Amino acid sequence: MTSLISLSPSSRPWRKAFYTPSVASCVIRLAVLGSAGSAPWARRNLPGFLVDNILLDCGEGVARALAEVGAIDEVRYVFITHMHGDHVSGLPMLLWYYALSGREEELTLVIPRGCRGEVEALLKSIHSPMDRIERFLEIRELDGGGSLGPVTAAPASHSVPALAYRVATEGGDVCYTGDTAPSSEVIKLAEGCRVLIHEATMPPGREEEAQALGHSTPLQAGEVADAAGVEVLVLSHLPYFYFKGEHFIPTFVDSAKRVFRGKVLVPREPQVLTL
Repeated sequence: MTSLISLSPSSRPWRKAFYTPSVASCVIRLAVLGSAGSAPWARRNLPGFLVDNILLDCGEGVARALAEVGAIDEVRYVFITHMHGDHVSGLPMLLWYYALSGREEELTLVIPRGCRGEVEALLKSIHSPMDRIERFLEIRELDGGGSLGPVTAAPASHSVPALAYRVATEGGDVCYTGDTAPSSEVIKLAEGCRVLIHEATMPPGREEEAQALGHSTPLQAGEVADAAGVEVLVLSHLPYFYFKGEHFIPTFVDSAKRVFRGKVLVPREPQVLTL
């Protein structure tokens, strides 16, 4: 079952009445907030996905997209895959929003181990209101193989320390790779998941270059999805800026489908999916 909920100026699909406890037990609720890689593009934000109350990465535009779908005040955890700018550039302003709105409920920010100093430097560099932010923000560092609540981490294969995450929900599990080359660790993490959100930064035919750079092509994403046995593959971290448009999407989807028989999605954003 897949439902794509389009937005209108008055809609707030995250809070739609259809998402009741009985529905939650059999579907995955996923908000696609940003699916562009490396640089933003028209109508495409940098990486960010929301699974229940868990935000996975927070690139530029993600805070606004959270507000558009009516979920900005629902976030309880933020899991960052790595510290490249396209994955954290929206984090300071999300925290500013919470600080200025008087948030008191704890927000847990989870980062790869060793990255705390980078996060603190990022926030201080733009003169964030740390006295307010520190009232609600808890920073936790996680190793590959570690877990926190419903989220399990594994090392990703990238140019800087990076994690992939698996989120357990009542409707099935979701695996999000962040940035990675094809990886046995990621395949193992994704095994048995219903949904895999896998990056596809490089065009088809450039598999060796992608591997060397710590990225993947859509064909490689499809191979990981097939090996892990997932039902749905969502392609992310797409190179809109490189192609200066979205005309490449059918080619990317077809490439993934060469090796993966499940459903392949490149949703518009922001968009709420029930899967």
